[in-house]
Amino acid sequence: MSIKLRNVQSLEDVAGLVGACAITVLAVIIVTALYVGREIFVPMALAILLSFVLAAPVNLLQSLRVPRALAAVITVLLAFVVIFALGSLIATQLTRLAAICRSTNRRFSRRSHRYVASAVVPRRWNALKECSRISARS
Repeated sequence: MSIKLRNVQSLEDVAGLVGACAITVLAVIIVTALYVGREIFVPMALAILLSFVLAAPVNLLQSLRVPRALAAVITVLLAFVVIFALGSLIATQLTRLAAICRSTNRRFSRRSHRYVASAVVPRRWNALKECSRISARS
């Protein structure tokens, strides 16, 4: 049994195949470089974005006859104050949410134990608790 292959491929077919392989290899290299350099690229992208956002307030202060360097310093300090204030607000809210979750979890745990203790099958529940204790030890 013999397999017949095309004898001659045109130059365009070979060039197309080589081009497709080159593009695939280039895409893999770019994705790998972005993955490896994400510690550098993410802060750089945020800095560029922040510079575009802060350019308008700096221009506004410059139009009010504030020197450029002072306008930039004032704008950056104001941006940091706003960013840290929002971070503080979010941290406070998360702390409150965690406290609510803990109290709700305790309340649910107490109620579930009370319902299980008064259930018709407390022996099975005790056996299940014993099995979980044994599995926790091992």
